[in-house]
Amino acid sequence: MTNSTAARSDGRRQRREDGRNRVIDAAIALVLDGHGVPSTEAVVERAGVSSASLFRYFENLDDLRSSFISRYFERIESALAVNQLGIGGLSRRVSTLCTARLEFFALHEPMATLGRTKSEEVPQARNAIYQLRQGLNEQVLCQFEPEFSKMRQPHRRYCETTICSLTSFDSWSLMRADGLDRDQILRTWRFAITRLLGNS
Repeated sequence: MTNSTAARSDGRRQRREDGRNRVIDAAIALVLDGHGVPSTEAVVERAGVSSASLFRYFENLDDLRSSFISRYFERIESALAVNQLGIGGLSRRVSTLCTARLEFFALHEPMATLGRTKSEEVPQARNAIYQLRQGLNEQVLCQFEPEFSKMRQPHRRYCETTICSLTSFDSWSLMRADGLDRDQILRTWRFAITRLLGNS
């Protein structure tokens, strides 16, 4: 293969990758805007590509779903982070974890809701939700390790499970449905976690 042929091949691959990313980013944006499962027409219009190109970018529906989930998790990695994880006194650590969760859930509620709606029929969505939940749980374990380390089993496990469940998307969603606003949820979480860990 000559240099010019290799360059053309690399250029085609890059254009295809760029096109795939435009399509996926358009679909993610539409979901986060509250459109549910976006139509093909809406995606190609938002991405600025043709319908024919859309089907050339992905081998099949599973390829599209997997690429969508991978791209989404790449984009939210920084949003999931807790500032100075595990550092500071208990009050500070409670506040930083709760605040980070509330901000993330508020921004990504449409995606989380869609993922749960599709989890039974789409294995990729079910696996992604599981992995996200595991990552959030690990944050809790790290954030409050100074307190957990002083506890004996099974008390430690009970506290870990309670805090992980309390600060989950499902908990946030239920509290929102019950009419609590952001500040009320924040105060509720702070109160409960502090009571659980304050005397450890």
